[in-house]
Amino acid sequence: MTPVETPRFDLTSRNERAIPGVIWRDAPVWAVPVAVLVTLVLGLTVLSSGLGWVIAAIIGILVGAGVAAGRTIVLRNAAPAGLTQVVGGQPVTPSEQPRLVNLLEGLCVTSGVAEPELRIVHDRAANVAVFGGPHAGVIDVTSGLVDALGRVELEGVLAECLWRIRTSDAELAGLVATFRAGPALRATGATPPNGWDRRRDALAAPFDGHRHLLADQGAVSLTRYPPGLARALERMEGIGTAVTSATWGTAHLWICPPMPGGVGDSGVDAAGFPPTGLRVDALAEL
Repeated sequence: MTPVETPRFDLTSRNERAIPGVIWRDAPVWAVPVAVLVTLVLGLTVLSSGLGWVIAAIIGILVGAGVAAGRTIVLRNAAPAGLTQVVGGQPVTPSEQPRLVNLLEGLCVTSGVAEPELRIVHDRAANVAVFGGPHAGVIDVTSGLVDALGRVELEGVLAECLWRIRTSDAELAGLVATFRAGPALRATGATPPNGWDRRRDALAAPFDGHRHLLADQGAVSLTRYPPGLARALERMEGIGTAVTSATWGTAHLWICPPMPGGVGDSGVDAAGFPPTGLRVDALAEL
């Protein structure tokens, strides 16, 4: 049997390979000081002989590794809940948003993605954030998005969210925010926080440079209707996508720029988003 070829815009394998590097990169920063401290304490107070120092070093290494591993595991498990608190929003019920819930349920069935938690952020901007693993995804839509988009346009946006969850882009994005954002995780406002240039590079490094364009392609592979997403992106830009409560450290969770500011000399904005016109033009080619 001929194996099914993975579409070139499917970054699942790349995203999954990037996740361990994100969550374990800083483990030595925690392991080494703890190992040194334990070794010194044991070596100087309990195991003061030559062989005792060797035993103290072994115990120190084990304790340091255990502390670093425990911290990493706790942070990874707590990431969805922590990001839900930062991004905000309230759970959506079918009685409140029947159109939105029905669209999501239908797309989950056709795409094979486990139904994510659906939340709404009360903001006039038109945007949506997505994070979490394939079986624990979270979608945060703004009320401005739900009010402004028609059914076909909204379907295109939700399809993009599900594609990001399906390909582990949303999981990678959430873990990058948790492990690499630092103080920027909760930094709001129009001005980037101190040290943002360095922090931005660390946040962008795990991702493919064309992740947003490729996610657009993935979305229309689910809906089979590129104009729907293209119109949605144009309408979102016209309304405005800057979300009042958005933070610099979680900007990459959104599918359009959630922070104030324009596109710079590199052709992308301060959080790595390409111009909306480029995304629309790319969809027109499909």
